[in-house]
Amino acid sequence: MIPQHERSIDDLLQQVLDRAAVQPERPAIVQERGRRRIAYGEFADRVRRARAGLSASGLRTGDAVLFAVRPGIDQMVLLSALLLAGAAVVALDAGVNTHAFAERVRLIAPRWVVADSVAYAAGGPGLLRWWLRRRGARFPDLCVPGAGLIRVGARWPGVPRSMPASELWSHAGGDRAPAESTPRERSAFIVFTSGTTGAPKAVEHTAQSIAAGCATIASLLQLGESDVLCTTQAHLMLVGLLAGATCVVPHDGTRPLVAALARHRVTHLYVVPFEIAAVARLLEQRRGAWPRDLRTIVIGGATVSNALLARLRARCDATTEIWCVYATTEIFPVALVESREKLAFTGGGDLVGAPVAGVTVATAQDGEILASGSGLFRGYVGEPRVAVHATGDLGRIDGGRLVLLGRKKDMIIRGRHNIYPSLYEEHVLALPGVERCALVGIPSAEHADERIVLAIEPRPGEDAARLHTRVTRALRDGSCPIDSFAMPDEIVVCNVPHSGRATKPDRQRLVALLAERKQRDA
Repeated sequence: MIPQHERSIDDLLQQVLDRAAVQPERPAIVQERGRRRIAYGEFADRVRRARAGLSASGLRTGDAVLFAVRPGIDQMVLLSALLLAGAAVVALDAGVNTHAFAERVRLIAPRWVVADSVAYAAGGPGLLRWWLRRRGARFPDLCVPGAGLIRVGARWPGVPRSMPASELWSHAGGDRAPAESTPRERSAFIVFTSGTTGAPKAVEHTAQSIAAGCATIASLLQLGESDVLCTTQAHLMLVGLLAGATCVVPHDGTRPLVAALARHRVTHLYVVPFEIAAVARLLEQRRGAWPRDLRTIVIGGATVSNALLARLRARCDATTEIWCVYATTEIFPVALVESREKLAFTGGGDLVGAPVAGVTVATAQDGEILASGSGLFRGYVGEPRVAVHATGDLGRIDGGRLVLLGRKKDMIIRGRHNIYPSLYEEHVLALPGVERCALVGIPSAEHADERIVLAIEPRPGEDAARLHTRVTRALRDGSCPIDSFAMPDEIVVCNVPHSGRATKPDRQRLVALLAERKQRDA
């Protein structure tokens, strides 16, 4: 048996394929969208055929593949086949603006694009792109020159000539073809750290580091064959498949998620804070409780407030465990803590728990958290390999447990996106009439997320109302390139405070001023 620290993603996927021979009829993935399901035997057969089909089509180890397929059966089949074929899968955020997309393409030089038909249509010439742009949404054109195109779903108007994914899992002779082994240190997964409008920064994980992260999560969840895991995250679904459990992919939205938990008797749930906060509000409105079958809730993607945890615990069974995971794109997971331990902590700061097995945590002289271990990424694409990741978070070690004290950078977290204000402010400053500006995040207890406010200061003699209209229009029509997930919830015209003689905005003072203004206007 291969030691855990030496396993690659190929080893884990082969485990899933081997398990399918033992329980071929057991449901592997249940996809609520389209009411689809696939058993382990059929899943393994499709993966093998798709891998052979990709290789026959010319995909080679190391090829970069832009990947934009919605969570579900097709996503997991294609992702598994691509990794087994040796591809470096590049996660594509469809909301990124055209300029940033071009910079990303230049950096990674993809040889393939695998995407849903709707993703191609949203950025290509056609009615869907026209309709979306009329509503202020802009998507990049995925027809990358020289790249092979594979589409999932029927060919929509505006979709370029492309191979239907269904041809891959219909490939003859691939159902039992052995997969060639690929190096553990090869590039396996690339994800951009933000929707930058400047120079892109891409996190490069190896086949070994991805496997290490998944193995750590598997040891946390302790799933069994009779368990049901509800998630939209591909790496969590892989963990579920490794255990022989059934993975449920819910519809988008809070009500469908709550309904899916009961309908499928879900035992394990993975969500991000804003999703769990919405579920908590719905249950409070209904005066309901979490299903009794639900034994484990895992919350990741951002910090979780004690106020939200207290609300969750109030409607959970005493036996239900709620785990909060601290992780970064560069190394996952880093630390974890159960809700009751977090709620009992009185030491100041945000307790994120003890580092997971295989991860070492320290703090720099300025308090920045440094993390290393088996799940550490190789480095940023085009830059030297790293041995330690400087997280950008400030913290301290308290009795072996990690406590967050704030962010070293001015990053805003909205949903699943990390947003860096300075990347967008320079474009707002370029608009006529703008003297100063600042993009700030204001925590929302109700949504367990951050509201984004764009504060703009007019130049002398500039009319405030006209400037507000001009900036709003520029954001909507795309002439001011801000990624869709970074769009402000509110635009405020005011004096933007700055620190001393520096030209940089004083964000802390600005947030306080905006809070005072809101109270005054209420």
